[in-house]
Amino acid sequence: MEYGTQLVSLCVVLLITIEFFQYRRLRLFSTRLFAGFLFLTIFSISFEILSSYSLRNPQFFSITLSRLINQLYIGSIIVITYYIYLYIDLKTKHNRPYSVWEFTARTIPLVIGIIGLLFGTLEYHSDFDGMYSYGSVVDIAYIISPIYFGLMLLSLILAIKNRSSAIIIKYDCCYCLTSGLAIAIYHYLTPTSSYFSLALVLFVIYVYISYENTKENEDKEIRGILSRNAFEATLKELYGEQNHFWVISFSLQNIASMTATYSQDTCIDCIEKSIKSIPDFKHRNIFRIAEYTFGFVIFKNDELEDWYARYKVSDKALTIQDSNIEPSYFVCAIECPNIAPDLDAYVSLLDFCRQNFDAQNDHSMFILDKDTAQKRDYLLGVEKLIQKAIDDDGFSVVYQPIINTKTGKCESAEALVRIKDTKTYGFVSPDVFIPLAERKGLISKLGDQVFFKVCRFAREARLVERGIKYIEVNLSGIQIADPTLTYRLHQCVKSFALDPSFINIEVTETAAVTSGKIAADNVEKLKNLGYRFSMDDFGTGYSNFSQIAEIAFDLIKLDKSLIWPAFDKEKESVKAKTVLIACIQMIKTLGFKIVAEGVETQEQADFLTKLGVDYLQGYKFSKPISPRSFANFIDVFNKIPEPLGDGGIIEE
Repeated sequence: MEYGTQLVSLCVVLLITIEFFQYRRLRLFSTRLFAGFLFLTIFSISFEILSSYSLRNPQFFSITLSRLINQLYIGSIIVITYYIYLYIDLKTKHNRPYSVWEFTARTIPLVIGIIGLLFGTLEYHSDFDGMYSYGSVVDIAYIISPIYFGLMLLSLILAIKNRSSAIIIKYDCCYCLTSGLAIAIYHYLTPTSSYFSLALVLFVIYVYISYENTKENEDKEIRGILSRNAFEATLKELYGEQNHFWVISFSLQNIASMTATYSQDTCIDCIEKSIKSIPDFKHRNIFRIAEYTFGFVIFKNDELEDWYARYKVSDKALTIQDSNIEPSYFVCAIECPNIAPDLDAYVSLLDFCRQNFDAQNDHSMFILDKDTAQKRDYLLGVEKLIQKAIDDDGFSVVYQPIINTKTGKCESAEALVRIKDTKTYGFVSPDVFIPLAERKGLISKLGDQVFFKVCRFAREARLVERGIKYIEVNLSGIQIADPTLTYRLHQCVKSFALDPSFINIEVTETAAVTSGKIAADNVEKLKNLGYRFSMDDFGTGYSNFSQIAEIAFDLIKLDKSLIWPAFDKEKESVKAKTVLIACIQMIKTLGFKIVAEGVETQEQADFLTKLGVDYLQGYKFSKPISPRSFANFIDVFNKIPEPLGDGGIIEE
């Protein structure tokens, strides 16, 4: 068959083109470049067939028409090699756009080729081996095309050599280009051959399978939206072009309740139906940003304002599996690159927002501002500070005295951890760094350091001889659920020859209720060894009284949020006092001793003492103080006749 290779190549390219345009395409310059390359390839192969036919059948074509057909075919070869070079060069540069001079420099050979194509000579040769064209027009094509092939290989070699950045183009692209170049050289040496279309189709197949398979860009679970990889590729190009844009994301929030009631597939169904409620859904590139998060990109501020003013993900419940389900979304808009300067910053900010903010009840959109970004940066800095403090003994322990209401003496204290470094970020509250330590998996190491410092101080300061009966040490829900906790804690206490009853372990009400069987087992083991337990912050969590009774705490600590409203002079405090009195009576009836936190005035101290509270803690007596200051406080407050002094105490 005279045109067999060209016709087969044309059919293959047509099939790939249909497949390429059947699915949603990324709005990347490289993708648009490939789309143009497909049409150019179809054009080139078609005119190769037409050119060959015109040479074999000159009686049907005028000289002018035959020249025009051959010019168009040869010109398509030059433009295609230019397109291929731009595509590979952009990929090796991570889709970073060209500056004006970069683009101009790369286009100069193409312009020279087009000028030569228009004004050059074109002749034809015919013999028994076949027919072909020659002349300056053909020579220019054979000069310009190798120039671009050489530049392609140079881009690939530089990308492979420069291992400081990720190589987007794969090594096998070198083999693909080398094969194409070999076919082109063979075509030059044997001009009657017709394998150039084969080289084109090989490259089309390679690029489509490796980089531009639009089917692979689609998400595997949710029909009609693009994958996380497609999202990252899009943002990388937008950042590279230094465009100003917004990413609107929708994060499903009530996942736990939905999966508990229905299934994970139900969550996916909710997301799929919610996406279809977005205006112009079919014309938008919507991405699967995370497992339960989808979103899209907009470029104009007025469009953002329009979304902010009127958009809701769903105004009514969705009907899924014959049930009405109302999904709850956290809708967030992040400005790029002003707020999120790169892809990693965007992902970090989105994760921060999802973890720290709740879904809006009115389905409105949370627009992330610079203050939120700065807060995220602050927390990231504190995370690094925590890691450094763990490694370099950067934590200290302070002690807040606890007063026995019956004896009027300081008989215990709560150990509180502090970060020593107050220059980098100032004073960092435990309410900030403790959750961060838990999130980073550092809380157990931090807890071990606190236990060691408390036990060492107890022995150095001879706290038992000073009349201190116990020191309270806080444990988080993660720590209390650590299977190795009992062994580590008990080994530390034994190494300083302390009685286990000297350590009173504080756990929050929430941790006590939610930490599970391992936590309950740890509590039982530690109580059997002689350790005592306090429920911290009573009144702020679940208030699950059956759990309180099961764990059998030795002490219940009333949170200040339960105490202070009862003494508020500006607001009606009768109800607050009634609640406070009822809580104290209930706890006393259950047989627990009570510590009141946040005591700041004599009125509070007298009222709580009258109600039968056993211990008082707060600024009325002392703020949290250093180990040496606490030792001196005991001697002065308890009026010890012969103070033991502070010799040998390690001050942190």
